[in-house]
Amino acid sequence: MAKYKEIANELRKRIKKGFYHVDDRLPNQEELAEEFETSRMTIKKSLDLLSIAGLVYTIQGSGTYVKKNAVRLAEKSIKIGQNIGLTAAAGDSLDLKSHVLDFNVRFPDEEEAVQLSISQEEPVYAIARLRILDDKPYSLEHTIIPIKLVPNITTEVLSQSLYDYMQHELGIVFGDNRQLTVSQT
Repeated sequence: MAKYKEIANELRKRIKKGFYHVDDRLPNQEELAEEFETSRMTIKKSLDLLSIAGLVYTIQGSGTYVKKNAVRLAEKSIKIGQNIGLTAAAGDSLDLKSHVLDFNVRFPDEEEAVQLSISQEEPVYAIARLRILDDKPYSLEHTIIPIKLVPNITTEVLSQSLYDYMQHELGIVFGDNRQLTVSQT
């Protein structure tokens, strides 16, 4: 497992065990880098995973803090960084719903084409979904997927598990994935 995933899992365990409490500020990136004998960039990637998992939030210039529902999520969640999707991560212990807010086909802009390693003439799905865990908004996902990579996506697929569809219906095997995290204020 990559070092940043190992560090994220260690921090998740600490949150679960109450070492870090709700609204506690985690040690800064320099302190964590020293503790785990790694670079600040590795720590940043670890904190990004914790943020994606819904365990922490960052206030620019102030630090990274434990979210209110982090302990519950840390107790019920799988290891961070595994490529199985939120539906599988939630399992039977959490009630997950997906509301498709926007779903269309378009051509990618220049930056999207570069990030996806495709030309601007290759159509993509543009998807926005609101994920709700235990009747509370959990995440707002904006996803761009090349149609040739994952054909025949429907709103029915999107209201369930996109990962499940890709793995079981299309036979796609995940080695790794990339996610772009956008800070929200």
